[in-house]
Amino acid sequence: MAIDSPLFLLAFDHRSGLVRGLLPGQETRAGELLPDAKQVIYEGAVAGLARSAGGAADAGAGDAVASAARGVAGVLVDEQYGGGVVPRAKAAGLATAVAIEASGQDEFELEYGDDAAAHIAALAPTYAKVLVRCNPGGDATANARQCETLAAVSELVAAGPSDLLFELLVPPTTAQLDSVNGDRDRYDAELRTELTIATIDAFQRAGVQAPLWKLEGFETVAEAEAVSAQAGVPCIVLGRNAPQPRVEHWLAVAAAARGWEGFAIGRSIWWRAIGALIHDGLPRDQAVTEIADGYAQAIDVYLAAEASAAAA
Repeated sequence: MAIDSPLFLLAFDHRSGLVRGLLPGQETRAGELLPDAKQVIYEGAVAGLARSAGGAADAGAGDAVASAARGVAGVLVDEQYGGGVVPRAKAAGLATAVAIEASGQDEFELEYGDDAAAHIAALAPTYAKVLVRCNPGGDATANARQCETLAAVSELVAAGPSDLLFELLVPPTTAQLDSVNGDRDRYDAELRTELTIATIDAFQRAGVQAPLWKLEGFETVAEAEAVSAQAGVPCIVLGRNAPQPRVEHWLAVAAAARGWEGFAIGRSIWWRAIGALIHDGLPRDQAVTEIADGYAQAIDVYLAAEASAAAA
């Protein structure tokens, strides 16, 4: 899928972290509760698209939805709990992305191993998404192994119906965090940009071919553009469940930076509503409305920042 306008993904592909965070002591209920919770999030995405400044919803039956007027709306889900969302989203004309990594692993593994290609083909999403944690200052052997694995995965995905969406997190090493006195914000501001560029370069040199990168936010437009220049293809920004002002800052930076084309934001938008739905009896329609408001706000922040940057 060529990206020539912003891609607005509502991300809810969370699995192990979602179970740990929302169902402590009730893990056995995940299969009962989470598929419906993900349908609620999807319905929030549809409703949010209709009410955003960039939205252009078709008021027809059920899932009939048009893409945003200045972008492409979509969802990022998992097969385990969110597989039922994919056909609904496709029918609505939304872009779809499906996570193909095993959840909760420090080192990348394909969720379905040798059967991964068959699972991708069965769902045939717009994007097959991999989540990778890597830092060039980390374990060299593990880094080399991940480069080799992801090069093979990029070939596997390229042979199928989907494009590869490469989500990269660059968590600090102990030594890097010590160098900024344990301050994660300083790590983000002072070290993460160059480390991200080096990590992307290492994967590219290993043979990874990803037409879209999903990356952590950056503090300045110059930093964001340096990273997208290394990627050489469009990038979208993730939210990392950061506080709302920080997420909105990252959205504004991405909207103003060359090479950035949208976002994939998740927990910042829906975590509170889904927790209240499951544990506090929040009515389903209220949960949908809260999620819709958050998704619409993210789209509006991005579009406003993009317009402001264009005017400047």
